[in-house]
Amino acid sequence: ETTLVITNNENGNPLSNPVTNFAVQVTTADANWNGKWVNALGNASVTEVWLTDTQLTSLTINGLTAGTLYDFQSKAKNEDGDQTGLSTAGSGTTSAPPQVTAASSGTQTVNLDSGATGQYVGAAFTFQQTSGSADTITALTISEAGTVNANANLSANAGIRYESGVATCAYNGTETLVSDTFDVTTDKMTLSGLSIPVTVGSNYTCVYVVFDIAMGAVGGQAIDLEITSSTDFTLQNGTTKAGTYPVQLSGSTTIRPNVTSYDNISEAVLNNLGARNGQNITITGAGFGTVCGSISIQVEGTTLTCNNANNTTISATIPSTQVTTYGGTAASGKGLLATVGGTQDDARRDFYIYPEVTNILKPEKLIISTLMANDSELRKARLILSVILATFSFQPLMLLGLIPPLPWLFLPQ
Repeated sequence: ETTLVITNNENGNPLSNPVTNFAVQVTTADANWNGKWVNALGNASVTEVWLTDTQLTSLTINGLTAGTLYDFQSKAKNEDGDQTGLSTAGSGTTSAPPQVTAASSGTQTVNLDSGATGQYVGAAFTFQQTSGSADTITALTISEAGTVNANANLSANAGIRYESGVATCAYNGTETLVSDTFDVTTDKMTLSGLSIPVTVGSNYTCVYVVFDIAMGAVGGQAIDLEITSSTDFTLQNGTTKAGTYPVQLSGSTTIRPNVTSYDNISEAVLNNLGARNGQNITITGAGFGTVCGSISIQVEGTTLTCNNANNTTISATIPSTQVTTYGGTAASGKGLLATVGGTQDDARRDFYIYPEVTNILKPEKLIISTLMANDSELRKARLILSVILATFSFQPLMLLGLIPPLPWLFLPQ
């Protein structure tokens, strides 16, 4: 409820000698006042109440409904009992009631790594009160509506951080922390016993959701947070709630696989360096899932064979017959890259495909040419051994730059 203050316009009628009285009728959508008359206390009356101009000066009308239009019409009566018709209406609208509006600010981070700790999704829920005494949030439920299993994979170190009275929501990790977990069956975080002050005016109360991401959160899964309905938060003083529900954080966050290392099962010396055709490697990290059909492991332009996987490891094989890929550094774009559920790791890892020498052939010809002077100059002569390899199996390795092409051998004096 709220009030309006009215003042009568006597419109030239004498206020004394003789006395003129006035009656004021109300027309409104408020059923408590529609068609009623104003009494001397500013309350509603079913019958006419005749008042003096003085009584109607700055008279407070009580028991009105907030945010409602009221029309006031008056009529006059002289001492002989003669009455006029109702005047043109004067109107007034009561103030809207205080409201707490729930909304959101910012956009969720596009990707977060599986296995990462202390994460914040990059957007905030906001609460703002229009007027009146600041209310307090005593309970709040936040739902995870994406494809990630929030209870299993987002509950570690989960909760909210909040701040009040700020012009812009800007998370820095120092805000007040309230810890909780996501429910095992509903994927909702239900926080109770809160005392979060709602900001009155143009500034905001900002609520940020934080959590660790377990290694079981699989690449390609989505995190989408929302306040589903106005019943998902409780206000201590019962202030009217406003907003459009569900209140969803803008954007969506996708879990990204994260490769941390790999081992060469056949040659440990090549761990985190690479492998040869046909060799198996074990990739370690997080967010891989268990379905090889959802996993792609590439080195340069070649796709490795996924043998099996769990959330933290992948067993993969270099194709034994490939002849076009040599790998390279992560920076070159030729290293190892994991993609799970259509979402790529944020960086490749250095990975080289090493050649394998299986045989060395004997040279078919050996030609030795000796140049000599007379005996007196023998000590000054140089013996030059010319080795000509008519067929030499190292040629492919020379082309790769792995051994130097040295057909000449010089012997010392």
